Amino acid sequence: MISQVAILSAQGLGDALLMRIACYHFEKAGANVTLYHSNPEILQPLFPTGNFSPYPQINEFAKTFAKYDLILLENDHSEKAWALMHLREKGLLPQLKVFFPTPNKKMQKPCDYLCNPTLPIATNLTLACHGLEPSIAASKDNNLLLPSHAYKNRYPTQVILHPTSKDPKRNWKQKQFVSLAKKLTILGFAPIFSVSVEEFPLWSSIQNDGFNVVVSNSLIELATLCYESGYFIGNDSGIGHLASNVGLPTLTISGNPKRVSLWRPDWSQNLIVTLPFNLPNFKGIHFRFRENYWQNFIPVSKVISKFHKLIKASSQGTTWY
Repeated sequence: MISQVAILSAQGLGDALLMRIACYHFEKAGANVTLYHSNPEILQPLFPTGNFSPYPQINEFAKTFAKYDLILLENDHSEKAWALMHLREKGLLPQLKVFFPTPNKKMQKPCDYLCNPTLPIATNLTLACHGLEPSIAASKDNNLLLPSHAYKNRYPTQVILHPTSKDPKRNWKQKQFVSLAKKLTILGFAPIFSVSVEEFPLWSSIQNDGFNVVVSNSLIELATLCYESGYFIGNDSGIGHLASNVGLPTLTISGNPKRVSLWRPDWSQNLIVTLPFNLPNFKGIHFRFRENYWQNFIPVSKVISKFHKLIKASSQGTTWY
């Protein structure tokens, strides 16, 4: 019987929410589960019954993780991930199993899991966990808990626009988001912009156009904002996963069709709006065309069209990918 489980997440918010699927799966099986993450303190309020821990130093990996019956690692190509797989190769952590989003030469069959690229990450994780513990019904539930005062869909016409991400090259342009907000207003919706404290100076000026720019002081506050809204539109980012996790229909804008198909939010109704074809990156001559110009190929009209489909899908309980 598996009694002690370590779940090792990559550093992003979306990664942590996704790996909490694995945590809750084994918690339901009666195991004592710990999620290792770079910022465990910001996650605890969302999962008050969960166990979280920061990563130890790499030279302490063998000692720290030896006590676990099962170690499930999300491969993010980091130094930590390579160190753990190296320890397994040396026979020091044979209980390590790796969740690979994309093919990798380090994968060991049959213990590791390679994602099906036609399915979202959350669904892939569900299948991987069910394979490890078939007695537990397959589910994407991660036991995220909101405050008792939160009221589902309190503002049904409110559309959260999340215009940023960790990587600026993944972001649709500011003027496109503002234009989108104006069109949503005409359609009878109430768009609000959600940004971090650090991002606020770059977005405060759009308040002059009459738009509300909201800064949430914590993830639980942001999760509640999402829970009480009607829809979410944003770039490929962890906040989209958070919105989906609390039940918000999401529309994700991305310039990378292959990546967004795999990493799209998948707890609730979701649609993606991306390029109709793959734009090239000319790495040999250091001209990353796709990374720098993809936004020009996704007009506001296309996002509005997909948003209408999202509304219909949400009302009918169906999803178009």
